[in-house]
Order: sequence, then C-alpha cells, then structure tokens
Amino acid sequence: MKFLLGMVLLISATQLQASDWGGKSAVIEKMYIYATSVIIVQGDVYAGKAGCANNNKWSFYWSSLDEKVADRVYSALLAAYASKTPIKPIFHPTECGPENAKKFTGSFVFE
Repeated sequence: MKFLLGMVLLISATQLQASDWGGKSAVIEKMYIYATSVIIVQGDVYAGKAGCANNNKWSFYWSSLDEKVADRVYSALLAAYASKTPIKPIFHPTECGPENAKKFTGSFVFE
C-alpha cells in the first residue's frame, strides 16, 4: 500500500514539474469557442516556456481533453468569463496551441 501511495505521489509530482505555471491570474477578456478549439484572450504578456508567438492568448483543441474534463473546463470558463473571476491557466511547457498561442493543459487555478 505504501508503495502504491508513493507511486501516485511521484506521478503527480512529475506532472506538476512538466507544466508551465508562470502565467498570471487575470480576468478573461475575450473567449472564442469553436467546434474544434478554444482561444482565450487574457491580456497576460507572459510568453510561456514554449515560446509561442501570441503572448496574450492561450488555446487548446477539444480533442486534447477527455469528455469529462472538457465539460468541466467549458463550464468553468463560462463561469469565470461571466463573473469576471480571475483564473491562472497552466500551460504546456514545450508546445503551442491553435493560433500559435500558449497551449492549455486542462488545468487552472481560481484565485
């Protein structure tokens, strides 16, 4: 049992290290939801570790998330946009998303 718990913690720590947490918490300025992708304009000029060209945007393809995660992300994004609640998205450290914006991993923090 201790071994299993240790492996879970190790995997979790590895996933956290393989993410880009450098973005700032900010209100979503504009949100473009398409059938295959989502583009978010948040106004943060953080370039991200991946060096994507559009510093004020982040994006992802729906196909990069499983269905349950996509539903939760969609609901949370709409709620954050409507309520003007600042969120801090977590980015992929080496890849860019649609429109050469920072690639969203499916995780964010409400602050």
